[in-house]
Amino acid sequence: MTIDAGLSAYPMGDEPQHNLQRMFADMKRVELARHFVDDVLRKGTDVFIIAVDLDRSAVVRRRGVKEKRHLVVQLHELLRSALPEQATFLDSGSRDEGWIVLTPDDPHEPTRLAERLHQLIGGHVFRLIDGEEVRLTASLGVARSPLHGSTGQDLLWAVGEALWQAKLTRDAVYVADAPVAVEPQTFRITVEQQRQLAALSRRTGRPDDSLFHEALQLLLENHAPRWHWIVEKRGPTPGGPARRGAEFE
Repeated sequence: MTIDAGLSAYPMGDEPQHNLQRMFADMKRVELARHFVDDVLRKGTDVFIIAVDLDRSAVVRRRGVKEKRHLVVQLHELLRSALPEQATFLDSGSRDEGWIVLTPDDPHEPTRLAERLHQLIGGHVFRLIDGEEVRLTASLGVARSPLHGSTGQDLLWAVGEALWQAKLTRDAVYVADAPVAVEPQTFRITVEQQRQLAALSRRTGRPDDSLFHEALQLLLENHAPRWHWIVEKRGPTPGGPARRGAEFE
């Protein structure tokens, strides 16, 4: 089964052009993925997630939104064509990445699939709008429940950490082994901030936790690389917050 989060709903050139519009639309895809994983987990089965992200695709992104979208469509089509019937592909909108959700009988199958996808992407010829050929590699991360989380939120964090490990060397597959620590913490806001949040919730028709999730994702999109560098070079601050995966109560 494939969950198409709406990228194909935009004809070529008609997708949101403004960066904030695209970011908002993409974050809705992330929220959709989280809810989908939660639904699968409620069935009481173990879930594996593979995160896929193209390496060095900036060479295409610099050519503009239309060129990037053209690349993303090719990537999504390539991934869908290679997935087994029981796998579910969750796209991330306009970004050159996505998640594959599996509930296999063989716990080693997700790793084998990740390796096959890694080789498939590395050997594929992507074509730009003008016909120019581009070869790219991919990094992939693998995580599973219940070792790395028991909710969609936790598993997406965990597979994001595994993907980041793969990105350290690029063109690699990283299978998470040890559990990923996710420490809930309370996020306190002022009365005025709470008033603004309530107004935004009413205006958008979205609950508070949905808005918090989007804000946190956007924050990490911008600051996670620097934070990872600090953790690797200087070590975590004793008694400080979890590196990633903090949930709001």
